[in-house]
Amino acid sequence: MCGIRACAPVACLCLLLCELMQETAAFSLRMAAASPKFSSSQIVEMTKRYTDLQLSGDPAQKAKAEEMIADDYVFRGPIIGPFTRKDLQAQQGKFNLQDAFPDYKVSVWGFTTDPENPQRCYYFMRYCATHTKPLEIAGTTYSPTGQRMEGPPEVYSVTWNDEGKIQYETVGYVVDRFSGNTKGKGAVFGLFDTAGLKIPAGVGSMKLRMLQRFGQWTGQGYSWSPAKNLPSWWKSTAKGADPTDVRAAPEPNM
Repeated sequence: MCGIRACAPVACLCLLLCELMQETAAFSLRMAAASPKFSSSQIVEMTKRYTDLQLSGDPAQKAKAEEMIADDYVFRGPIIGPFTRKDLQAQQGKFNLQDAFPDYKVSVWGFTTDPENPQRCYYFMRYCATHTKPLEIAGTTYSPTGQRMEGPPEVYSVTWNDEGKIQYETVGYVVDRFSGNTKGKGAVFGLFDTAGLKIPAGVGSMKLRMLQRFGQWTGQGYSWSPAKNLPSWWKSTAKGADPTDVRAAPEPNM
């Protein structure tokens, strides 16, 4: 315990230095404009097909969704990522969420393309589920609470490259934190909260950033891919819940 207390100030100082470096090194990630290779209606249909395959629950259908992923894919949420596809799947395999929430349901609606980046499609999702089976996380078992999760609406997006593959995917941006019963926590964090695992879920939260780094250092749970694994087009050095370190959102096709 004393050792942990002694290390805490050092860890906090490292976080502060990282934050200062991010602020002074801020730059734009927007890339040179490219002529759209697909119409808005095509992008919407491609995105609908991807989400249908992903949420089907059928391994064969999910395998087809994987064929739509680019080699230089990046996954990012407000407080998790960036992840490569391989690293993302490795982390997702560590949680038995669908076993713990057998009536797990996701609603999807409102597909629309970005007028400034026509190859990017935004859409809404809402998670609903009941915690009726044990949840296993990092060696800890959370007994069924019987609690029902009614998630808030969240915005997701996928950006397609010129080959019709998904290069960039964003998830879990809650649009109304007062909707639902998770106190504004969406997706996986809403499920965790329903199971009794109370994790802070705010961008910039020092507690969450410390927990994420502890998970990275100990290997108990990774919140982002190592920098060496990420594609060269991804320039942000912000990890997990770190404050944003760029002046513009990553737009592979901009």
